[in-house]
Amino acid sequence: MGLASDSAAALEDLLPNATNAQGRDDIIGSFELNATHQINDNISIGADAMTEQYTTFDENNSTSLGVNGQLSYDLDALSLSVDGHVMSISLDGDDFLDLTMVTPALGYLNDAGLYAGLSATGMNKGFKTMPDFDADQLSVSAMGIFFFNNFKSNVVLRLSDASEDAGNNNYDYEESTYSVSTTLPVDVGPRGSRLKLTYENRDRDYTKAVDVGQKTNEARDRGRIILDTSLTSRLTLRSEYDYKDRKSNMPQATYDSSELSLKLIYRQD
Repeated sequence: MGLASDSAAALEDLLPNATNAQGRDDIIGSFELNATHQINDNISIGADAMTEQYTTFDENNSTSLGVNGQLSYDLDALSLSVDGHVMSISLDGDDFLDLTMVTPALGYLNDAGLYAGLSATGMNKGFKTMPDFDADQLSVSAMGIFFFNNFKSNVVLRLSDASEDAGNNNYDYEESTYSVSTTLPVDVGPRGSRLKLTYENRDRDYTKAVDVGQKTNEARDRGRIILDTSLTSRLTLRSEYDYKDRKSNMPQATYDSSELSLKLIYRQD
C-alpha cells in the first residue's frame, strides 16, 4: 500500500490522448496485491489486483484485476520463458480497458556477471467506450546487465522499439525507448537499503496523424530515484521520486511533473 503526491494528476499511461495536467496537484492512495503459485520448476501462475484513489480528481480512480502465468526453462547459462498476462481495468467505477499480453524471452548469464536478454511483447488493448483507441501493439526489447560487488550491485541498459496499430489512424505510432539504471546497496536504516537510479528517454511519432489538433510527435525524459529500506525480513519501505518532462508538437501536451511516494511492501514466502 502507498501514498503519493503528484503535481500533474493524469492517466498518461492509460489514455493515448492525455494532455497537459500540470497544476492538477493531488494526493493518491494505492493498494496492490500480487500472488504467485509455483506449480513445478517450470510453470507458475499468479493473480494481481491494484487500486488507486485520488483525493481531488476522483474521475481518475482506477482498479485493475489480472491473472498471469509463466513457462520457463533453464539450459545451463541460457534461460527461455514465455509470460502471459490478462488484465481488466475499471475507471471511476466503470469498465474501461481490457489488456492481453504475451512475452517470449531469451536470456544468457555468464560467470563474469554479464547478462544479455531479448524479448518481444504482443499486446491487445480493448477500450470499452473508445473504439478509436483499440489497438494491437508489438514491442521488441534488448537488455544488458552488468553485475558487480558480488552480484549485490548492477548496471542495466535497455533498448526497445514498439509499433501500435489503433482503431483510428490518428493514434497509430512508432516508439523508441532507451534507459540506463543502476542499483546498489547503501547503509541506510537498521537493516540496510537498496538504491536504484534510472534515466529513460522515450520518443514517439504518430506516423499517420492527419486531423488538425492531433499529436504528431512527443518525447519524454524520465528520472526516477527509488530507495528500498528493509524494516524486517518481510517488510520494506519504498521511497520514490519520479520526474517526467514531456515535449510535443502540441503546447497542451508539453509539460513536466513530479511525484513523491511512500509505499509499504510486504512479502510472504
